[in-house]
Amino acid sequence: MNENEDRKIEMRIKVSKHTQQFFTKLKEQYEVKTYSAAIERMCVEYEKLQKEITIAHTLDDVLRALSLLETSITEQIKQASRISREARNHTALCLMLLNDMQFESKNKYHYDVDSPRLSDARKDLDSILSKARSYKQENTDRQSWTTVTSENGEKSQT
Repeated sequence: MNENEDRKIEMRIKVSKHTQQFFTKLKEQYEVKTYSAAIERMCVEYEKLQKEITIAHTLDDVLRALSLLETSITEQIKQASRISREARNHTALCLMLLNDMQFESKNKYHYDVDSPRLSDARKDLDSILSKARSYKQENTDRQSWTTVTSENGEKSQT
């Protein structure tokens, strides 16, 4: 027992005055009687802070993902509007070409079906319409995916 007491005294001497003041403040702050209890309380506080920090990082990641998702949706809307705008422009061009070809010098209506301008415009219109159909099909496929929650709480996409 004497060795144990000597060791305690030795340890107390080694602990600096600053450290003793720190532990005294800890004891007062956590309202406990021993240093070890104060340290345990401090560790519990540290774990709580770590959990809060983890939650904050997770929320930050979610917010970043939301902004990326918003950017992606905005880009998809722009692409869809560009396709519809091109289709409207090509349709108007085809109508103008038809009007140009209808009227001949003697006020007779004549359709020049083999005109290269008309066939080019038709090809452009067909390609735009096929792009619009494929884009519409992609969006329909994406919207058909729904999130289903199973009985044990796991989420899956169907």
